[in-house]
Amino acid sequence: MPYLVAADLPSEPAGVRFRALLDRPQILRMPGTHNGIAALQAARAGFEALYLSGAAMSSSMGLPDLGVITIDEVCFFIRQVARASGLPVLVDGDTGYGEALTSCTWCGLSRRRGRAPSISRIRFFPRNVAT
Repeated sequence: MPYLVAADLPSEPAGVRFRALLDRPQILRMPGTHNGIAALQAARAGFEALYLSGAAMSSSMGLPDLGVITIDEVCFFIRQVARASGLPVLVDGDTGYGEALTSCTWCGLSRRRGRAPSISRIRFFPRNVAT
């Protein structure tokens, strides 16, 4: 487990490692992981990066994928997956969790928890789940 032994910690930030993986000519395979044990299994299977989806986080909490989980809850999942695997994690940032300032908070918090890049999209509230 990388975060328990200092020598196992990556020397470069997740974003730098992720960029290097994308710069290679081959396809980067990234399995979806929703918790630390799934991330550990993916790392041991030889994957070099992981994906963390909003639907997986929500459903693992017993919630529908309607954008109801909070920044803190998402950061908990990021920390779990990044710590267990030591791999860069592409995170579904949903809508950035609010307006512009909240989105900036999301970017800073999630990056410090081990996120490499994130996918975010602009949505207007109230959210129309049919589109």
